[in-house]
This record gives sequence, structure tokens and C-alpha cells, in this order.
Amino acid sequence: MTEKTVFTPADRFKCLFRKEFYMILPNYFCVLIPLASLMAYLSHRFLDKWIGWTLPIPQPWNFVIFGICLVCGFYGLLWTYSYLILEGGGGPCPPFTAKTKCMVKTGPYKYVRHPSILFKLLGVIGLGVAFQSPSFLLVVIPTLLTGSLYNNYIFQEKPMIKQFGEEFLEYKKITPMLIPDFARLLGLKK
Repeated sequence: MTEKTVFTPADRFKCLFRKEFYMILPNYFCVLIPLASLMAYLSHRFLDKWIGWTLPIPQPWNFVIFGICLVCGFYGLLWTYSYLILEGGGGPCPPFTAKTKCMVKTGPYKYVRHPSILFKLLGVIGLGVAFQSPSFLLVVIPTLLTGSLYNNYIFQEKPMIKQFGEEFLEYKKITPMLIPDFARLLGLKK
């Protein structure tokens, strides 16, 4: 029986400088962040005005909340992707990075099957608060979330079933897709 390698927080931080991590950055900086920002702006500029909604968070507190969401989302993504890179032996974004060789069921993957969506969601919620757009938070984000979950189900979970078979199906039975089991999270059940 082989001994499992224990990775330190420094090892996880070093993932920032690995090819597997920085290969996904153009996707975030050239596509995801600009599109989400544009949707938040358009929601604030047009949809909120049309509906007559306002978000009662005064400036600069909306930007403070945005910053907290952004920082927590970034570190959450680093934490999540470090598990794919170190424990999984692959990367978060095939075909730009290698597919994981081992199934990851530790770290954030112990609690949900798609932690990256959870941390991206945190950043996008921060955008809605920064733009003070309730329509973005209540209409656009749920639509984006539904599309993201469907995309992950089709393009991640189905290939995982092919690659890992029964091991993934068993993991899928006990691990929720997105909302953590808080009893398990708090250590009240295994």
C-alpha cells in the first residue's frame, strides 16, 4: 500500500505558478470576468430601472462586499484547483490542461462535487453587489448558475463516469452537486 502525499499550504500556493493553473487565466480575464461584468452593468442600467428595484447597500460598502467576495472566491478557486493539480494529477480545464488521473474526493471535493462553481458564484454575487443590481442577483445569476450546473453535468460528470466508473457513482451518491451538507461540513456526520 502506498503512502499518500500530504501537501502543505505552501504547495497549494505554488499552484499559482504551475502551467495547469495559469492556462485557465485567459478564460477568466478575457471571457468570464468581462462577460459577467457586462451582464451586471446592463442589468443595473436597464433591467433594474425598468423594474424599479434598488439594492439598499450604500457606497462604499457595496465595493467592500465586492472585494471580500472577490478575494474569497479567488482563494477558494486556488484551493479547489490545487486539489485537481496536486491530488488529481491534472488540471481544472481540459483540453488546455491534462485531465485528472486520479479522482479527487478530499478538500473542497469532500463537501460538493463542483466547488469551483460555488467560488465563481461568490465572485459573481460580488459583482451584483458592486453594481447594486438586484435583478442581476435574482434573475441573471440563477440563470447562469443553472446553465453552469447543466454544463458541468454534461461535460464533467458524464466523462467522470466513463473514466472512474463505480468509484465516481458512489462518490456522486454521497456528495451533493453544489450545496454542501452542513452536518458533514461541521463534522457531525461522515
